[in-house]
Amino acid sequence: MQTTEPHIRVGAYALGVLGRADAFRFEEHLEECPLCRVRARELAGVAARLAVAGPVVRPGPGFADRLVAAVADGRRRAGRRRLALVAAAVVLAVGGPWAVAGSSDGPAGGRPGGVRVERWVG
Repeated sequence: MQTTEPHIRVGAYALGVLGRADAFRFEEHLEECPLCRVRARELAGVAARLAVAGPVVRPGPGFADRLVAAVADGRRRAGRRRLALVAAAVVLAVGGPWAVAGSSDGPAGGRPGGVRVERWVG
């Protein structure tokens, strides 16, 4: 953590989230700065209350990569779903009228009363 003003690090120091080198540098600053010592004592109470709620969970290695992969997978699935819906809409738009027109002949080839006339040529 690199900041130009060490006073900003008080909260991070009190919560224990500074790295070793930054914590060491901040402790050197605490020896010289009474204002930061007072703030660090005040924030220590807050840190203690937060510790009761549970430890700070730090993501493991590769968490960001797994998260990006999960989001990309979700987007791919959504894209496939969208493509399937568009394909179904095209099939219905093109094939629907054709299917209705093909079935409008009625029973027995479209003859009234359902009588089918066939000729045998012999």
